[in-house]
Amino acid sequence: AAMMQVRAGEPMGFFPAGAVSKLNTRFHIDDREWQPTIIRLIKQMKVPVVPIYFHSRNSWWFTFLGIVSWKLRTLRLPAEVFRKKNATMHISIGETIPAEEIEKFDDLKLLGDYLKQKTYDMRTLK
Repeated sequence: AAMMQVRAGEPMGFFPAGAVSKLNTRFHIDDREWQPTIIRLIKQMKVPVVPIYFHSRNSWWFTFLGIVSWKLRTLRLPAEVFRKKNATMHISIGETIPAEEIEKFDDLKLLGDYLKQKTYDMRTLK
């Protein structure tokens, strides 16, 4: 369905980690590994990519639940989203990465790392 949508000329958005960020062993919040399936799809579709970065954090409670149980945290996800109902969300939209630039990568891992870095480069923008 995603490929049909893109081939029809419609944009497609992904959260490439496929899951909520989590606390790492150094007590920093990190994205999970970006899914190779998404990177492969981008490569196969031969389309430009527009990196988007959401400047937002989940609550301490939500993060703590992720340590206790991913199931409890998942149950809490709707409440976490609605908690920000009237908040202003800061979003950075990066420069378009042309399909020709993406084509230069033969290794999906390197392409994923490149796209992730382009997205994370926007962390300091606001």
